[in-house]
Amino acid sequence: MGTYYARGKQISLSTALVVLFSVIAFRTLYAPTLTVANRPIVVGLPALAIVVVALALETKIRWSRFLSMLGDASYSIYLTHVLTLPFGLKLIQMADRQHGLPGDIVYLAVVLASIFVGLACHRLLERPLSRAAGRWLTRRSNQWTADPRTVA
Repeated sequence: MGTYYARGKQISLSTALVVLFSVIAFRTLYAPTLTVANRPIVVGLPALAIVVVALALETKIRWSRFLSMLGDASYSIYLTHVLTLPFGLKLIQMADRQHGLPGDIVYLAVVLASIFVGLACHRLLERPLSRAAGRWLTRRSNQWTADPRTVA
């Protein structure tokens, strides 16, 4: 699927819907419950359907700037949430010793803090380091094409 899409081929919405409904029907008929033997049907085929539908809808949906920013920072959010979530929860527990805050508010605050930290790490660390690595790789590539004997 990735190779097909990487070659610039578009997936039509009708094809995506056929894949989606076929997967739902196949899964319902042949694998109503998860076992070790039918795991590819229960988990793998729905994952394939999600990817196909997402690729078909990608050009049809106009994403907001905020969602694009979250997508760009998703790896930083993924890396930092492991530290941010427990740290944020501990801070809230220290501030709210009586446990008066509703769980939904605590959850929302910790998730928002995790997103904020991930966005900050993306902006302050990941982007500058990626740019620097790109420049370094470009210089190395240019040196190699100019004179292969000068590259160490």
